[in-house]
Amino acid sequence: MRALEQFAGNARFTIERTLGEGGMGIVYLAYDQQQRRRVALKTLSRIEPSSLYRFKKEFRSLSGVSHENLVVLHELISQGELWFFTMEYVQGEDFLSHVCQGSSLSLLDTSPTEPLSGSSSEASVPAQLEVRVAERKPSPMHSEARLRECLRQLALGIEALHAAGKLHKDIKPSNVLVTPQGRVVLLDFGMIDDQTARIDATLESQVFGTPAYMSPEQAAGDAVDAASDWYSFGVMLYEALTGRLPFDGPVLELLVRKQRHDPPLPSQTTLGVPAQLDELCVQLLSRDPRRRPQAAQVLQALASAAQAVPAAVAHPVLPPADFVGRQPELARLAAAFERVAQGQPFVLLVRGRSGIGKSALVRHWSEALIEAGRATVLAGRCYERESVPFKAIDSVIDALCRYLARLPDRQAARLLPRNVQALSRLFPVLRQIAVIQNARSRLQEVPDPQELRRRGFGALRELIARLSDERPVVICIDDAQWGDDDSATLLESLLRPPDAPALLLVCCHRQDPPHGPVIEQLRSSTAAVMAEQIELGALSDAEAERLIADELRALGAAGASVAQARALAAEAAGSPFFLGQLALAWHRHAHTAGSAALSLDEVLQSRIALLPASARELLELVAVAGSPIEQGLALEAASADERGLPDIDLLRAAHLLRTHGPRERDPLECYHDRVRTAVLSQLPAPFLHAHHLRVGNVLERSERCAPDALAHHFKQGGDLARARHHGLRAARQAADALAFDRAAEIYLWVRELGGLGVTELRELDARLAEVLANAGRSGEAARAYLRAATDASEPLRFERERMAAEHF
Repeated sequence: MRALEQFAGNARFTIERTLGEGGMGIVYLAYDQQQRRRVALKTLSRIEPSSLYRFKKEFRSLSGVSHENLVVLHELISQGELWFFTMEYVQGEDFLSHVCQGSSLSLLDTSPTEPLSGSSSEASVPAQLEVRVAERKPSPMHSEARLRECLRQLALGIEALHAAGKLHKDIKPSNVLVTPQGRVVLLDFGMIDDQTARIDATLESQVFGTPAYMSPEQAAGDAVDAASDWYSFGVMLYEALTGRLPFDGPVLELLVRKQRHDPPLPSQTTLGVPAQLDELCVQLLSRDPRRRPQAAQVLQALASAAQAVPAAVAHPVLPPADFVGRQPELARLAAAFERVAQGQPFVLLVRGRSGIGKSALVRHWSEALIEAGRATVLAGRCYERESVPFKAIDSVIDALCRYLARLPDRQAARLLPRNVQALSRLFPVLRQIAVIQNARSRLQEVPDPQELRRRGFGALRELIARLSDERPVVICIDDAQWGDDDSATLLESLLRPPDAPALLLVCCHRQDPPHGPVIEQLRSSTAAVMAEQIELGALSDAEAERLIADELRALGAAGASVAQARALAAEAAGSPFFLGQLALAWHRHAHTAGSAALSLDEVLQSRIALLPASARELLELVAVAGSPIEQGLALEAASADERGLPDIDLLRAAHLLRTHGPRERDPLECYHDRVRTAVLSQLPAPFLHAHHLRVGNVLERSERCAPDALAHHFKQGGDLARARHHGLRAARQAADALAFDRAAEIYLWVRELGGLGVTELRELDARLAEVLANAGRSGEAARAYLRAATDASEPLRFERERMAAEHF
């Protein structure tokens, strides 16, 4: 383990000041020159493999999760040995300072989260915990209304996190900020975990956390679920009501007491505690996780003084339903695996549009292989907003680490390749595996970086080959369209003949370009290794009906009839993503209203209506654009500049917008045509006209837009003069490109706009006649020539009449 010097910034990030420092790293306030915004920049200060593993996990676990009460993460970046990620810069005060009178309570719990071992654990409980009182004291809270509102927002953020299948595991006052506008934001996801994570002797067997706030089961190292986070929420409530923690004392004593005893009621130690909050606090701090209230009960208890708002901006996550359909695709996956089982490497590219079920298909198939013990599966994902070495492979290597960590040392040692230290130079996270850390280094013999890289590639190939000697290896990479050139080269080296390992590489990617270097490399190397592509389309009607019935059953919506399920399936048009959206909406809204009819447009419009005004306006402008529009131009149209970047993050996570990269010139578009339709259908005509003008203006200034698109926007915006100008430009460009039918179509469109003088109209007819004649449309060309001859000067009139006669 080695500590790095403080980050001084680089060409992109200018460091303004330090915001905070903990055991894992330092958080700076920085200005992002590329995105033109201030960000919080969190560095990993210690180069230690397990810390690097957790650091990457912290960022990746929140990919695709967004909510107003959760901090927004931006980009993960590796710069040599330095790792950092950027996130939303939240200005505000900590939770206790905001809800309690005075500021003394904000001094509590300022220490970093550390493993519960040795002196570092004891340091994480401040001396102020040693509090003893002889009589009841007044509650320190500013007001009950303020406390309820802050708790309500925090509960909504926790609910969104749990809905995405994640646990925070370190909820405490210093990780909750309240902005001057009253927005509550949950921060610091350094301990985030999946709700399905199991406790075993692998990479994360240590218990981390802040003893004063963690649940009894978390402190004991037992498996935890959402109830553990609600216990921490209860500790915060207790502290806000009483000015003290429910348990205090040295760490070991504190942990034992909270597992053996219930804390005193807040009202027993403090005057003025509201009865409802007193009861809620007792329930949240129950030693039995099953007796603690869940999100809906917590929100209900807090709603008497503040109206609860649905957390619909967060992308809803459905309970797991049975996998349905896709039998032909599953058969092709199985056939590919059988080839690999015979020792032949194989590549499968699974292609389809967003939300069609690519990830679910591959996950269902690979989990069946794991359960049957037939394969070693290493699954990863390529993340759009990461700038790390070997972007498509990095999370696969993390999965390899987890696999090796579960093996006995002797068995893991037998798998190690000769140049494993070269491989660990490429992927430092591997060094947390004891047998790799202790392996004899040969790197002093390799001064050339190119040779070191070649040996690292060879070591990974040898390691995969040794794994495949025991059973076939399957590597699954989701969102492979975001892969980089280095990843493409590494994958090619794994599959290159002769003697390639028995490896099945499955890459999921979008059907629309750009496909990225990984997909392009795998397509071009089909001569070297067998490769196939699976085109994943819509579910059949029968499959869609079965899936939505399963989704409704998983939600407990047993009242849905066969006819209702069939209607919902038809509305989703075979998209698994939209099927889930409809099932969730029917469960939450339609059946309570007594209506069986529910359209996808209504569901999407209800979600859009709950967006913040700035995010909704940005979504409307992208929908009006009609085709992908650069992020910078979309923000300019919204008059948002860098202030609108959090809205892009929110809309991405809510599956309302899609991006093609994090940069200003990378395009934005609606997640699906149905989203665009839903947005446009509810825009009043004056707003629609104004949005078209705003989009047209920024596209015109950028000089990077096709003239026919500009003509369309200005026509829809009511600026017919500019529409005619760009329409004529578009027609001339089409004619120059020999696209005569297209040119004729645009000339006719401009003619119908009106507003042309007689001379301009006759000139347009002459150009129209020429392109019609070149397109072989003689009759139409003749009539256009005759119109062009009207009122023309004598020589020109004779020439145009002659051309008309030739084409009759």
